[in-house]
Amino acid sequence: MDPHLKERCLRLLPWLVTTIALLGSLLTDLRQPGLGPIVFLSTALLFGLWHGALDVVLAHRQWHKNKSPPWWARLGLVYAFGMTAVALAWWLIPQLTFLGFLLLTAYHWGMGDAGWPRNRLRRVFGFSRGFGILFAASTFDPNTVSSLFTQVSGAQLPISLGAACFPFLIFCLFLQMGSAWITFRPGPDRYQALGDSLMITASFAFLPAYVAVALYFALFHAFRHIRRVSALSPLNGYSSLAVAICFLAAVGLGLLGMAFQSDDTPILVRLDTSYFQLLAMLTVPHAWIVRQAEAAGNLTHPASSPISDARELQAAP
Repeated sequence: MDPHLKERCLRLLPWLVTTIALLGSLLTDLRQPGLGPIVFLSTALLFGLWHGALDVVLAHRQWHKNKSPPWWARLGLVYAFGMTAVALAWWLIPQLTFLGFLLLTAYHWGMGDAGWPRNRLRRVFGFSRGFGILFAASTFDPNTVSSLFTQVSGAQLPISLGAACFPFLIFCLFLQMGSAWITFRPGPDRYQALGDSLMITASFAFLPAYVAVALYFALFHAFRHIRRVSALSPLNGYSSLAVAICFLAAVGLGLLGMAFQSDDTPILVRLDTSYFQLLAMLTVPHAWIVRQAEAAGNLTHPASSPISDARELQAAP
């Protein structure tokens, strides 16, 4: 297949899957009890763990020239320190830790969509995209978000999310569309940034929050990150290590589900809660490594443009 045609098809894949999900919601009830968490856990395990495991590629590109300590030891130390710090914080202050995790996730997702290098408008786009996702989930499915907050942190939210978050969602959409039109160059990047905003908002408006978050996390974020990394560096030499990391993370999810939840908690709720705890522990080192890779020029431009990423990186002195 022509590489440019393949690039266009892969650019549109998140839109296609989201459209299928929106049409499917007309034929079946996606708000059936338990269905949302199953969809979220399945897509997160398939895409989320794999996209995080590719930190081995970024770490090797960052640190392989420095022989002491070796790059894999640095990677292990970053993850060990980050996960230990988050686990300790979760034990001491679970509500603030979960809130901090949501804020970091919004920042990480938004800045990944904004690309690098980041001028002021790119940062405005990134902040409004990431926090717009949080406000969209809270506006259109406030009961699920409130229930999840209580389930994971053990505290009740003191406000009605839907009414409180709607004005912020509109403001974020306005900033997204305006900054995308100005900062992205005319052509596919600009139209994709604008289209992404509309598709993501539509998914939250018409689908359960779990399903909408799963679509964004798997396709708009993780899938594009995987493409981005694979376009800049072949993954063949890292596959075994990445698979091993995914396996260990999945085992850790199961252990968390068995060890830190009460015996009378349904298994699906256990795994759901445990996944958010595990995700919080993994997000801190992952976001730091991605940020270091961007600053060093190893990840550039919008996450949807791996071909232009690779070409510009090869052309760089």
